[in-house]
Amino acid sequence: MIGIMLGDGYLERAKPTYTTRLCIEQAYPEKENYLLSLFYLFKPLVISEPKVIVRKAGKRTEKIYKSIAFKTYGMFK
Repeated sequence: MIGIMLGDGYLERAKPTYTTRLCIEQAYPEKENYLLSLFYLFKPLVISEPKVIVRKAGKRTEKIYKSIAFKTYGMFK
């Protein structure tokens, strides 16, 4: 878990009164298989299936970036 958070994982709280949940996001389609392996590892704690996120075009490069991500239930209080 520490390695994931040092990479592309992070903890978030949707609201100050909510518990903290783990979010994992990877580049799509390059790292899709890696994210899916993490998804199956954390599946008992996951809210929904992984989703592809399409970002707006960057101002410098005009490139559109895609990632794939999933979130767990709130785990920590």
